Amino acid sequence: MTIRQLELAVPQLTQQIDKLMDAIQSIIVVKFPINLINPTALHNTLKNASLHLPANYELIAEARIENIHLYYDFITVAAIGDAHHIKIILNVP
Repeated sequence: MTIRQLELAVPQLTQQIDKLMDAIQSIIVVKFPINLINPTALHNTLKNASLHLPANYELIAEARIENIHLYYDFITVAAIGDAHHIKIILNVP
């Protein structure tokens, strides 16, 4: 890698780290930031999870795209990690 390529890559890496730190800061205060998982991805994840629930169990709000905004208020978040990985745990009521 040339020095010029490194000069161009460092600001981009810094910006990505800043976005990650903002998301982690939101998680620390137990908020579920919309920039962590976009609404479409969250909808698909919830829809898939709801298919694996036992009989007579359901999500608090039906996993429809119209209701997805409700989950950003209801879901609580925790993060655990080490020097190499961060795992994000979503608690969905």
